[in-house]
Amino acid sequence: VFSVAPPQVNISATYPGATAKTINDSVVTLIERELSGVKNLLYYSATTDTSGTAEITATFKP
Repeated sequence: VFSVAPPQVNISATYPGATAKTINDSVVTLIERELSGVKNLLYYSATTDTSGTAEITATFKP
């Protein structure tokens, strides 16, 4: 029996000079809104940091 890991897409965004809250409110929220309608999406997670960077990982059904 083979086990296949679900495919993932990593999205990185940089907003120089932005706080974690600013990048979350202005970038991550928009991407999350678009992801919510993507077919076969299992879940996604997002992180932001104080350097103005956001990382979003979307996991899909195999």
